Amino acid sequence: MIGEVIKWNGGECPVNDFDIVRVTHVDGDVVEGEAYGFLWEINNETNGMKIKEYKLLKVAAVYEAEKHSHYFKDCPYSRVDIYRVLELFGVTDQALGHAIKKLLVNGGRGAGKDSRQDVQEAVDTLKRWLEMEAEKTAFESGAA
Repeated sequence: MIGEVIKWNGGECPVNDFDIVRVTHVDGDVVEGEAYGFLWEINNETNGMKIKEYKLLKVAAVYEAEKHSHYFKDCPYSRVDIYRVLELFGVTDQALGHAIKKLLVNGGRGAGKDSRQDVQEAVDTLKRWLEMEAEKTAFESGAA
């Protein structure tokens, strides 16, 4: 169905709300965008907004993956632990890795800590990371 021009006679939106479509209105206007932005149910041809035909350009899941590709990493492994995730995303800073670990498995490590405590420890670690960055900047600029 992607790329196929489909005649439209009105009705409910035929695709997912966030799918990317190219719509041709009866007045000849051609517009691209997310499907939810169009008036699919209009049957009145006098206002020019009636959709004459549409073409599905991208399915929402594919579009989102492309739009936010930095959040996706190819993974050749069937299973990964937190350390492999950190490696795949290029996290090398120990403090950041520690905070990420706390957040990813908060309350679920069997260490007797609840989610709130793990999140607080992540926050504390991130505050320390910010302090260390400020110390490093001060040192590098000669202000320390």
